[in-house]
Amino acid sequence: MQYEGRISWFTVMEWWEYRDNDIDGDRAGKSRVTLGINKEPGIGQELYWHLDAQKMQPQSEKFNRLWEHKNKRVPVPIGKWFVIESFFKPGDESTGRVWVSITPDRGERRVLFDVHNYTQHPDDPQPHRGWQFFKLYTSSSILDYMRKAGRPVAGYYDDIEYWSDFPPERP
Repeated sequence: MQYEGRISWFTVMEWWEYRDNDIDGDRAGKSRVTLGINKEPGIGQELYWHLDAQKMQPQSEKFNRLWEHKNKRVPVPIGKWFVIESFFKPGDESTGRVWVSITPDRGERRVLFDVHNYTQHPDDPQPHRGWQFFKLYTSSSILDYMRKAGRPVAGYYDDIEYWSDFPPERP
């Protein structure tokens, strides 16, 4: 939070669909849904959760945002364990869904996002390619700032569970 600039992309998790090899654009895939942490410019600004979907192909539409949601109500835990749960359903504006919750250590589950919208390219959907749930990806300026401050950028993962359907209620 002491970084004076804006944090507009600090990726925590992403879902990608396959690339269409007949179209230019991003080599990673045709579209993506990204869960991340953002911050407004200024020292001391709070970190907040961010979820969006973007077209990545063709090149002329790369980074074209399909939808975006911000959650500034649920704090981003720093230096504390928490459970993050997600549900992803490929689909169009009426069948696609992304649901994300967080349960801080010794806290209650709070839903960060429950979005019913495109989770695939709206013009030419491709099959779902992958889910990157171990991801810490951001700009070199943020990494350089943290390195100079002597603070690591790290995520620790434990007790991974994979469900074929919506995450169950936790006791």
